[in-house]
Amino acid sequence: MKIVKSLPLVPRLRFPEFQDGANWEETTIGNLGEVITGSTPSTSRRDFYGGDIMFVSPPDISDLKFVKETKKTLTETGFAKCRPIKKNSILFVCIGSIGKVAQCLQPCATNQQINSIVPRPEVVADFAYYLLKRESVRITRLASKHVVPIIKKSEFATINVTVPLFAEQQQIANCLGSLDDLIAAEGRKLEALRQHKQGLMQQLFPRPGETMPKLRFPEFRDQSKWILQPLSSASDVNPTSDGVPERFIYIDLESVKSGTLIKRKETTRDAAPSRAQRLLKRKDIIYQTVNPVQRNNFLFNINDEYEYVASTGYAQLRVHECPEFLYQLLHTDSFVNDVLPRCAGSTFPAINVSTLASISIALPRKTEQQKIANCLSSLDDLITAESRKLEALRQHMQGLMQQLFPSLKTE
Repeated sequence: MKIVKSLPLVPRLRFPEFQDGANWEETTIGNLGEVITGSTPSTSRRDFYGGDIMFVSPPDISDLKFVKETKKTLTETGFAKCRPIKKNSILFVCIGSIGKVAQCLQPCATNQQINSIVPRPEVVADFAYYLLKRESVRITRLASKHVVPIIKKSEFATINVTVPLFAEQQQIANCLGSLDDLIAAEGRKLEALRQHKQGLMQQLFPRPGETMPKLRFPEFRDQSKWILQPLSSASDVNPTSDGVPERFIYIDLESVKSGTLIKRKETTRDAAPSRAQRLLKRKDIIYQTVNPVQRNNFLFNINDEYEYVASTGYAQLRVHECPEFLYQLLHTDSFVNDVLPRCAGSTFPAINVSTLASISIALPRKTEQQKIANCLSSLDDLITAESRKLEALRQHMQGLMQQLFPSLKTE
């Protein structure tokens, strides 16, 4: 591997056996291996597509290390029209969602938005992946210098990076690879919990138009059927208030994700947008009326010194019996599928509040509502705990990568 220049570069964190070892060397991405820009075979040729060979485009690259499947695949005929990418090569998105990085487990092809590095024998492929992952933010900043953000192959190949000797590359790759395996396992566990909850909800709530669920707790099996009624009978929809306070936390459509308040923005009545109108009380539900398929709804159960006001992009529901139950019901596939046909607009489909209020829902007695809510809330707690654990592992990975690789003076 060609070395551009030798610098006294060492990472902040180094394995004991390399403490007194050679300095890292500064080189370029092009010296790590052959850089190949992908291409797209003619989409009008049906015989090119639908085979067993992965055709990678940026949406196929996730937070995971490996690309294991792609939306489009190629036949041998189609693959022959591409620049082949060898197994274990590193894929780096240089147009569009710049900075996404992955590694391929088998020979594949990519579209022209991706530059691939086929590592040389003296470069550990897994190390090259983590090196590019670590440097992705710095590399992405280079694209912002262009009117249309892009990193051309010639520019990409000349970007400086630092590398140690082969043995240290292998040790770093092994360490980060083990952590990546743990992150992937935790991700699968989280997804299994989410799938379990989704399946359970399909059984604990009746299907549209029905009044009995498939699964009922033993103590309620001999009780009466659930009662169909409009949402407005189970809750006060957009209840009136005495106006918004002088200071409050404003909740807009970007503040909530997957039932969690991710943004807290304190503001004043004069500075707040005109949409800030829904003054919340504890146990109110705010239902996202714009793009309701996202299910970014929120059960307001915060008890602190602040007042909270939600945007009119939400419908505010003040539930009569069991808010926790109704909150879960609003996230069922059957309810969401009842809402979507009633939405207007294509870019930002939204449901009118009066239409939302008229949708029929099936409700059991309050005691059964609470039992179902407790069951699903317990699962939510497990999912939240697992999500935090996964995020902590990802943060640990990021911190470790910052310390295991030296920083270039140009950063």
